[in-house]
Amino acid sequence: MRLKTGHFMLDPLLDFARNSPQLPRDIHDPWQWRECAEVISTMMSGAPADLSGWYWWGRLNEAGWETVYLGMTRKRKTSSLYARLKEEMLEEGTIAIWADVWGKDPIVAQHDAYYGGRYHGNGERSLRKCGSRMVLWVGILDPISEEEIVAQKGALIRHYEPVGNYQQGRRGPANPAMTDDIVAAVTRELGSMVKG
Repeated sequence: MRLKTGHFMLDPLLDFARNSPQLPRDIHDPWQWRECAEVISTMMSGAPADLSGWYWWGRLNEAGWETVYLGMTRKRKTSSLYARLKEEMLEEGTIAIWADVWGKDPIVAQHDAYYGGRYHGNGERSLRKCGSRMVLWVGILDPISEEEIVAQKGALIRHYEPVGNYQQGRRGPANPAMTDDIVAAVTRELGSMVKG
């Protein structure tokens, strides 16, 4: 199976957060929101806008790579890796990064205040991505069914055991050769990050 891999570091967003204690939301401060969106767009400019696949939020530590959260994009036209990651970075990513910098309780409280508590669960769920320092992605170049994308996510969750996924691989059976190809691609990308 032909795959395309890449990654981006979250350092630019961390730097932005260190200089701005207010969680960026368009309803609160449209200028800050736009500036944050520009940082995110630049940071993740290499993510493909025409491929679906899987993505890993994580960090390198003494033991190696630690997967914090593993997600996927489906085959729909609006669900490319770029579109999904940008949306996730603007919502959940900002909460997680700001919580890393300014503390979880103050940031969830800001989020709740902006939306009158209507989306409290979203703020709490976003905290699962705390501690991430990079996002790695694998895009699919060959035809693959929607069912196989979902099944592979389950297999990859079982393989990487992310600390932030509550659905621990409860998916249908995945093609093991395809899973091996994806794991090998991730290993190569991680190797390039360590060397580079």
